[in-house]
Amino acid sequence: MSLFSLWERQGASGPLEMFSRQIMPAAKISSCATYVRLMHDLDELRYVRYEPCFYKRKASRIRLTGF
Repeated sequence: MSLFSLWERQGASGPLEMFSRQIMPAAKISSCATYVRLMHDLDELRYVRYEPCFYKRKASRIRLTGF
């Protein structure tokens, strides 16, 4: 649910382009390993399309499916 509210705050158009450190507090996730596992699970279940970026200065892209 927090991904949806972050997407709405960003204008509800296009993919979310955010860093994990911005999403984790909103989702009440404290561990990076848990965040990665959950994002991959959501991607596998096709709720989101998760495109991680491994560069520190570039945000990952998250597309919400079905909207």
